[in-house]
Amino acid sequence: AVAAYFAFLRPDAEILPTPTVTAEAPEPTAVPAAYVEPSTFLAQLPDTVGTDVLVSYTATDTLGDDSLPARAAEHYTLEYGPGSGEVTSTVDAYQHYTTDEAQAAYDVYADGAIDVEDVTVNGTVVGERAYFTQGSEGTVVWRNNTAVFVLTGAADDVLHFYEHYGV
Repeated sequence: AVAAYFAFLRPDAEILPTPTVTAEAPEPTAVPAAYVEPSTFLAQLPDTVGTDVLVSYTATDTLGDDSLPARAAEHYTLEYGPGSGEVTSTVDAYQHYTTDEAQAAYDVYADGAIDVEDVTVNGTVVGERAYFTQGSEGTVVWRNNTAVFVLTGAADDVLHFYEHYGV
């Protein structure tokens, strides 16, 4: 009877799915620098990106700055790192008056990049993203309507940083 059970009546083994355990994203271990009386544009820029925090930032007066490829209303240089004062990524953020000026600036900053993709927000294309490297340093340039961002850091890390920047 036992042999007949195992030969003909034993049900097929049921394979249970492997449980998936998702770890929580790591939190920054340091407190980001605070923006002092930020403009509307600056207030939109993140002070935390992944585990990196804003270490410092500086505002540059754009009035009459002939070194800029297009007229800009605001320019901030933001430095991010693990919080120990070490800077691992730098973002130059430019707010332009028009999308044409932003496009002109993007074209200059992204010149020569071969890895270019659209920037989308909720499925709508709002600009472009360009990535290139020079030695161990990587650069990501992107445009989101009238804002242009130039991110520099370790070539292996800048795309990951860009993907979590959120602007």
